[in-house]
Amino acid sequence: MGQVFSIASQKGGVGKTTTALNLGVAFARSNRKVLIIDADPQGGIVYSLNKHPNSPFGLYQVFCGEAEILDGALPTELENLFVMDSGIPNSNSEIQAFEDATRATGLFRESVLNAAPYYDLILIDCPPGIGLISTGALIASDYAIIPLQSEPLSLRTFPQLLQQLIDIKKNTNHSIEIAGVLLTMFDDHSMASQIVHDEVRNYFTEDLVFETSIPRDTSLNLLYTGNKKLPDALAELESTSEGLQAYYHLAEEINFKFFSRSPNELIAKSF
Repeated sequence: MGQVFSIASQKGGVGKTTTALNLGVAFARSNRKVLIIDADPQGGIVYSLNKHPNSPFGLYQVFCGEAEILDGALPTELENLFVMDSGIPNSNSEIQAFEDATRATGLFRESVLNAAPYYDLILIDCPPGIGLISTGALIASDYAIIPLQSEPLSLRTFPQLLQQLIDIKKNTNHSIEIAGVLLTMFDDHSMASQIVHDEVRNYFTEDLVFETSIPRDTSLNLLYTGNKKLPDALAELESTSEGLQAYYHLAEEINFKFFSRSPNELIAKSF
């Protein structure tokens, strides 16, 4: 049974989608079969990884009972990496329909659980905020990865997401845990970044904050422009991109914490 991780944040622009993309790439490169589910109706993960999507099925069609997740999972240029779209056009009315389709309690979870045996890892890229879609994704997940931009303003919205996770754990998904808080866009020359770094590590216990921090690195954008096939772009950037190397280290950290041991050996964590 594959592990399911939601990548969630109350705030947009924190590197959530970047984390889903590059963490998926990192795990696929380590020979794990990965599915990235783009649950953000305004997201672009499918087009970043598969320039010519040809599946008529996405999450919306799954929620409407027209398909299973396996029907909509598309291969990418990278071996072991698959992606699934939200399944709707980017319009307000369709987004509302998508949100309404997630209201059925447990539907998202049931769909993901049906797909989990076919993958080593499922990553769900949630939309920003704590709406119905993000809630459904978290209910369907074993773990939550929380990207936190290394700027003080990001700390203001952080408690709201934590409260949502507490409520979900208490009421609907008793097994969900925080995989870790991930500091993104970190600048080791910035006092603001260091303040956020210190506050987060003082607030949480050590096992709830990833040791890996993701630095600012614009070269990551070059991977998904479509100018080169993804394996070729990776081959060029792997040795020079600090951001990509950081995501590889993050994958190693997650692998050690959640895959190297059996479920019975994992240390239980509480909020």
